[in-house]
Amino acid sequence: MDEVKVREQLVTRFVEVLEQVHNPSSFRFYTGLMEIAELHARKQKDYGTEHDPFANVRASEDFDIPAWVGSMLRGNDKVSRIKTYIKKGTLANEGVEDAFQDLATYSLIALVLFREAMDGEAESEEQP
Repeated sequence: MDEVKVREQLVTRFVEVLEQVHNPSSFRFYTGLMEIAELHARKQKDYGTEHDPFANVRASEDFDIPAWVGSMLRGNDKVSRIKTYIKKGTLANEGVEDAFQDLATYSLIALVLFREAMDGEAESEEQP
């Protein structure tokens, strides 16, 4: 499927979902999703490559760590940062909201990479 059709389908699906939302908390949730999408789009320019937005996370494979696990390890760093905020009430280098957004992003990246890994395993099982 070409990129234009995929974009059109994503926009259509997102609009359909938003049409079902009627609660202010739900609007905040979807606003957060959009913020995370924007953050990922900006950061992938620094961390990814033209052909692989998850290149930095896939680097864990150089150490025999599956990419999706590598993403969760990075997410665990964000959990540690959030724990520090809980204990101290402050963070020195990054706001707690940034840590929440990064954690959500790493979780979603892990899901994408996990699905890719499972698809790859299914394909290798199908081959004779």
